[in-house]
Amino acid sequence: MKPIRVVVVGGGFAAVQFAKTLRKKLPASECEILLFSRENHLVFHPLLADVAGASINADAAAAPLRQMLPGVGCRTERVQRISLHSSEIEFDDGIGTLSRLHYDHVVVACGAESNLAIIRAGIAQHERIPPFIEYDPQYRPREFSDPPPVPGTPGPYTSFPAQP
Repeated sequence: MKPIRVVVVGGGFAAVQFAKTLRKKLPASECEILLFSRENHLVFHPLLADVAGASINADAAAAPLRQMLPGVGCRTERVQRISLHSSEIEFDDGIGTLSRLHYDHVVVACGAESNLAIIRAGIAQHERIPPFIEYDPQYRPREFSDPPPVPGTPGPYTSFPAQP
């Protein structure tokens, strides 16, 4: 008997967990699982700041999909169309031609992408100085010819009240 083919579109947490769980429940002789993701690795984005700060290695924040998903076919081609009527997906094979692949079941778990332009605009619009920090509008930046500030005296941004 021919195994059923399950195509998973996406390579994020939901897609990877689904493919991993399905592989545990159904052996390869009963179910062929193909995962399509643009990347060949899964990145845990909250750890990227730690990678940039060198507190952890980059390999701690990313894992190759093929290592995470033994028994699952991992493809990096980009899915262009999903036809529910003919039960086929069309994907770009990397050389500019579209290929078709029949499936028995399809799971779409593409996830989300952050649009940082919107986030930056929102930050600029709602930016404010925290209430525990005082701002001195009379402050001008110290130039090289200015004497160094006296330690313990308030500067332009201080976390203690200015002394009269």
